[in-house]
Amino acid sequence: MATFSSWRTVARRCRSCRTPWRRTSRKPWAWSISRMPCRLWRDCGTPTPTPPQAQHLGRGGGFEGPTATGAREMEQLQLRSAQLQELPRGLGKLQQLRELSLSANKLQHLPEALGQLSQLRDLRVDSNMLISLPESIGDLLALKELHLSSNELRVLPATIGRLRNLETLNLFHNSIESLPNSLCELRLLRRLHMGSNSLRELPPDLGRLELLQELYLANNQLQSLPESCVRLVELLLVQLDSNPLTHLPSAMGELKALQELHVGSARLTALPESIGELSQLSQLYLAGNELRNLPQSFCCGLQKRGNGLERLEESFGQLQQMRKLFLDFNQLKELPDSFGQLSALEELHLKENHLTHLPESFGDLAKLQELSLRCNYLKTLPESFGRLTELRELSLSFNPLEYLPQSLSQLVNLEELHLQTTALTHLPECALQLKAEGTIIVWSDL
Repeated sequence: MATFSSWRTVARRCRSCRTPWRRTSRKPWAWSISRMPCRLWRDCGTPTPTPPQAQHLGRGGGFEGPTATGAREMEQLQLRSAQLQELPRGLGKLQQLRELSLSANKLQHLPEALGQLSQLRDLRVDSNMLISLPESIGDLLALKELHLSSNELRVLPATIGRLRNLETLNLFHNSIESLPNSLCELRLLRRLHMGSNSLRELPPDLGRLELLQELYLANNQLQSLPESCVRLVELLLVQLDSNPLTHLPSAMGELKALQELHVGSARLTALPESIGELSQLSQLYLAGNELRNLPQSFCCGLQKRGNGLERLEESFGQLQQMRKLFLDFNQLKELPDSFGQLSALEELHLKENHLTHLPESFGDLAKLQELSLRCNYLKTLPESFGRLTELRELSLSFNPLEYLPQSLSQLVNLEELHLQTTALTHLPECALQLKAEGTIIVWSDL
């Protein structure tokens, strides 16, 4: 068995059998190995290559050896895609290690010795086969980034609450059913990724994570959120799509910094009135719920496809920060006169509703660039339509249109106009003028 005096020696010896070691940076102790064509640390002293399916690191040979002073100075180690099934016991001797990547291997367990890496800042074990974590993971007191996505974890050790410097915890795509309440001790946590697990509830003290900015909980089994979550006043983004949520906390409006809220494909029938107090909210995704009306105080951006929405309140015009609006597949028959006050709107989707007319104020949407009105009951458009001079795409297909206003010819930036299956018997003069200016006209009778 070969014993090397340092990891630098390991790198030199591995060149003889073409092991793909490489430096990951200019730092003296930053090394990477992938695909493992030699049985590293076991018999790499021989120049004979062995098949790439070598599945573990041998013991000794510079990783455990008593003279492995180079290893003890190493700060970065990447062992991605190395077919590893286990790690050597000597892992804990890499006392200066700050970054460790073990992603895309076949690890089912991590050794207790992992907890000895007292300087570790960044640990990535994504895309393995982990079924548990060692209790000693709570000893990694310097850890800031912990990535464990795409594994087979069902529970987390309570000791994870000792990682008081942790800023990012990524557990996306595991099978976790509950979180230990000790998780709420991670007071510096800013990003919590728990999407695509089996969570049925959240810790009641979740609100203690006062610096949390991103909370990803999509594709779980959550029916409600703890009331304490309204204390997460630094939250910028909340992702809750595809959960059987029946309601949101009544004090949701306390999340004053919130910019994006995703609650699509849930079971919401109403929104809390306080949601109108989210003055920074620019994107709200509610597609696939059972909402019928919006709160009077509503003042945010919106994606609300397929909800059976029948009307919009006059207060809807207060959404003056909204840039994109998706209201496809609802039952809207008209839009409020205040609709033209959506002065920041750039993209509007109203496909497959029951609209019979548009308000004259529609022409005040001066920044509108993309508009879909296909599959409604429109017979004409307001004369003010010609003021939408920033419009680039306009779809009016599958409406019983009988007339287009001449002002339509003023849409000098229009690139595409869709008029398939309307009641028009010929292409109107305004459309011919647009065509002459280079607009692509899609009309079934052309």
